[in-house]
Amino acid sequence: MDYGFTFEDKVAGQLLVRMLDGLEPWNIKGSRVERLSFQVSASGWKLDDLLLEMRNDAGPLFCSVSVKSAAYLTKDGFKSEFVSDAWAQWSEGASFERTRDYMALVVGRLSLDAQTAWEDIERRSITGDRIQSI
Repeated sequence: MDYGFTFEDKVAGQLLVRMLDGLEPWNIKGSRVERLSFQVSASGWKLDDLLLEMRNDAGPLFCSVSVKSAAYLTKDGFKSEFVSDAWAQWSEGASFERTRDYMALVVGRLSLDAQTAWEDIERRSITGDRIQSI
């Protein structure tokens, strides 16, 4: 497994290929990447590893990306650092428009427990099933 900037560079490389091919990034329907920036915290982005500047039929949009080779998603949820950064991006991040823009977390690998839990969350979000609290 690659760590740090090596992993981030591989993620960026895949996004650049999608940009050159005119393909949608990560199922963001109808969007095309126009620019990819690195380490954008100085511009006020809280999820600052990568910033996708995109366009769709409605106009420009952004996707701020946190790239982590470590296990930032476990069966117990997201690491508190990511949660904190995501909430900061949502509430006060630079140029972030809640009705238009996206946030993303890219991780190297998921444990089997985290993969199973994530698939359950994804299934429930698609079907609209409520998660029962105990």
